[in-house]
Amino acid sequence: MKVTTFKAVSRLQKLALLGLLFAVLMLMSAPAFALTQVNLHGPHVGADSSTFSTESDDGGLTDPVVWHFVLNQVDPGAPAGTIYVTFQSAGLKTATGNPVGNGSVQHYYVGTSAHDIIVGAYVMVDSEGGMLVLSHVALNEPEEPEEPEEPEEPEEPEEPEEPEEPLTPQEPAAPLTPEEPEEPSLPFTEEEEEPFLPFTGGSPIVLLGAAAAATAGAALRKIGK
Repeated sequence: MKVTTFKAVSRLQKLALLGLLFAVLMLMSAPAFALTQVNLHGPHVGADSSTFSTESDDGGLTDPVVWHFVLNQVDPGAPAGTIYVTFQSAGLKTATGNPVGNGSVQHYYVGTSAHDIIVGAYVMVDSEGGMLVLSHVALNEPEEPEEPEEPEEPEEPEEPEEPEEPLTPQEPAAPLTPEEPEEPSLPFTEEEEEPFLPFTGGSPIVLLGAAAAATAGAALRKIGK
C-alpha cells in the first residue's frame, strides 16, 4: 500500500510541476499579446474625402483616394500596429503602420477607389495608449488619356494639266511686191522768162481788140467827114 501511494504522489508532483512551467511560459509570453485598441479621434468619424483637407502626401499609393492616418503618443519602440477602417462604400480596409523616429508616432495609408465616408476606425498596437487621427486625404486624379491624333487625310492627286492645243500653223505671208523704182529726176533747168509786157489792165488779146476797134473808128470818122 505504501508503494502505491508514493507512486501516486510522484505523478501529482510531476503534473503540478508541468502546470507551473506552463503558467510561467504564459506569463513570459503575455506582453506579446497585450495589444491595445486605439479608436479614431471622435470628430474624424464620418469624415468625407470630398470635403476633408487634402495634401499631396499619398505614402506611395496610387489609389484615386488615399487616407493618411497618424497614431501619436505611442510607447517608444512599440512595433508597427495594424489599422482597421470601415468605409461607407468600400467596406473594411486594413494597413500596417510605419513607425518614425523612436517609434512613438506611426503613419498609416489606406486607399479607396473613389470618394468615401469613414464609418469607424481603430488601431491595434502594442502600447499602453495612443491617439489616432486622420491627417489628410490625397487625391490621385487619373491622367486623361491623350486623344489620338487624327490621321491626316491623303492629299487628292493633282489633276494632270490638259495638254496645250497645238498652235495652228499660220499661212505664210504673201511676198512683198517690190516697189517700182522711182523715175530719175530730171536735172533742174531754169525756164526762160517771157518778155515782160506792161500791164494795161487787160490781156494782150483784149488790148489788140481795143486797138483794132480804135483804128476802125478813126477810119470811119475820116470817111464821114
